Amino acid sequence: MNNKQIAKEILQELKDNDTFIGEIGDRGGNLRVSTERLLNIVIGKVGLSYEDEEYIRYKMPKSFGAYCNYLGGGIRGSICKSNFDKCLWKEYPKVAGVLDAIGNLFIKYYKEIESEDIEPDYWNDKATKPARKKGIESAY
Repeated sequence: MNNKQIAKEILQELKDNDTFIGEIGDRGGNLRVSTERLLNIVIGKVGLSYEDEEYIRYKMPKSFGAYCNYLGGGIRGSICKSNFDKCLWKEYPKVAGVLDAIGNLFIKYYKEIESEDIEPDYWNDKATKPARKKGIESAY
């Protein structure tokens, strides 16, 4: 099974178990899951040991998912995925590939929820869409 297929299975399991935390609004937001919960599933799918899981957990943020910063003036920035230590690409390439694919799916899921929950307005068309097209993530 390739990384994208594994990531889809994992995201579906997370959805089925309602394990997401966060909020999405017209001033940015986040959609995430605890790294511990995520890694329990990833390690099982990839077939690594508890010691590997513990090491990988320390190379990741406490929660993993997607987020969007508020740029001010009614403008939301690009939707970004959580990062993890780059050493995982060398030390655990399969895990890194799955986490990267999961991050991309979190962005897609964030966009789906955002499009359902946020009413289109002037700032969305005139500012947020162009800011995202240019890849602007933060005002700082």
